[in-house]
Amino acid sequence: MGPKTKITALYIFNLGIHRKEAKNKLMYQILKLKALIFFYFTGSAAARLNGTTYSRLINAMLKKNVEIDRKALAEIAVKDPAAFTQIVKSVIE
Repeated sequence: MGPKTKITALYIFNLGIHRKEAKNKLMYQILKLKALIFFYFTGSAAARLNGTTYSRLINAMLKKNVEIDRKALAEIAVKDPAAFTQIVKSVIE
């Protein structure tokens, strides 16, 4: 066995650490994706209740320079539907 094929305990330990780091990165990416999907569907459902689509709402917000991030927009839609309706009416009109 040469030095390249020799498997040591340190090598196996390092391999375990790298796998754990990769697993943690993957779990973080999955959680981030789940949050984005939640914000999109929450905003989309609230926008449709107000007579528009989510993409039209976001596009109108960009054109009028209204800077509310998607997370805050979804939170407003859930906690205060009247305020969300006001935002939609002010941006769409």
